[in-house]
Amino acid sequence: RVSEDTRRSLVAKRGIKKGEKILLEHVDYKRPGNCGISCSEGFEVIGKTALSDIPSGSFLQWTMLK
Repeated sequence: RVSEDTRRSLVAKRGIKKGEKILLEHVDYKRPGNCGISCSEGFEVIGKTALSDIPSGSFLQWTMLK
Protein backbone atom coordinates (compact mmCIF):
# COMPACT_ATOMS: atom_id res chain seq x y z
CA ARG A 1 0.00 0.00 0.00
CA VAL A 2 1.26 3.47 -0.93
CA SER A 3 1.09 6.09 1.82
CA GLU A 4 -0.22 9.61 1.24
CA ASP A 5 3.33 10.96 1.74
CA THR A 6 4.59 9.30 -1.43
CA ARG A 7 1.63 10.27 -3.62
CA ARG A 8 1.54 13.55 -5.44
CA SER A 9 -1.08 16.12 -6.35
CA LEU A 10 -1.28 18.40 -9.37
CA VAL A 11 -0.20 22.02 -8.98
CA ALA A 12 -0.21 25.03 -11.29
CA LYS A 13 3.29 25.36 -12.74
CA ARG A 14 2.52 29.00 -13.54
CA GLY A 15 -0.39 31.35 -12.99
CA ILE A 16 -3.46 30.30 -14.97
CA LYS A 17 -6.00 32.97 -15.93
CA LYS A 18 -9.77 32.60 -15.64
CA GLY A 19 -11.15 31.11 -18.87
CA GLU A 20 -7.80 29.66 -19.94
CA LYS A 21 -7.67 26.05 -21.13
CA ILE A 22 -5.40 23.82 -19.06
CA LEU A 23 -2.47 22.44 -21.05
CA LEU A 24 0.09 19.84 -20.05
CA GLU A 25 2.79 22.52 -19.68
CA HIS A 26 0.59 24.37 -17.12
CA VAL A 27 0.71 21.59 -14.53
CA ASP A 28 3.32 19.98 -12.31
CA TYR A 29 3.08 17.74 -9.27
CA LYS A 30 4.09 17.97 -5.63
CA ARG A 31 3.70 15.98 -2.45
CA PRO A 32 1.48 15.26 -0.57
CA GLY A 33 -1.12 13.41 -2.58
CA ASN A 34 -4.12 14.45 -0.53
CA CYS A 35 -4.13 18.17 -1.34
CA GLY A 36 -6.10 18.16 -4.55
CA ILE A 37 -6.29 16.28 -7.81
CA SER A 38 -4.13 13.17 -7.82
CA CYS A 39 -1.49 12.73 -10.51
CA SER A 40 -3.30 9.57 -11.56
CA GLU A 41 -6.14 11.84 -12.77
CA GLY A 42 -3.79 14.27 -14.51
CA PHE A 43 -4.83 13.64 -18.09
CA GLU A 44 -8.49 14.32 -17.15
CA VAL A 45 -7.46 17.90 -16.28
CA ILE A 46 -5.97 18.67 -19.71
CA GLY A 47 -8.43 20.65 -21.82
CA LYS A 48 -10.55 21.81 -18.86
CA THR A 49 -11.15 25.54 -18.38
CA ALA A 50 -10.12 27.53 -15.30
CA LEU A 51 -13.19 28.98 -13.53
CA SER A 52 -11.07 31.64 -11.80
CA ASP A 53 -7.46 32.79 -11.71
CA ILE A 54 -5.22 30.04 -10.29
CA PRO A 55 -1.96 31.31 -8.77
CA SER A 56 1.32 29.58 -9.53
CA GLY A 57 2.03 26.76 -7.06
CA SER A 58 -1.62 26.22 -6.13
CA PHE A 59 -2.83 22.66 -5.71
CA LEU A 60 -5.49 22.09 -8.37
CA GLN A 61 -9.02 21.23 -7.24
CA TRP A 62 -11.90 19.98 -9.39
CA THR A 63 -13.95 22.99 -8.19
CA MET A 64 -11.45 25.28 -9.98
CA LEU A 65 -12.14 23.67 -13.36
CA LYS A 66 -14.98 23.31 -15.83
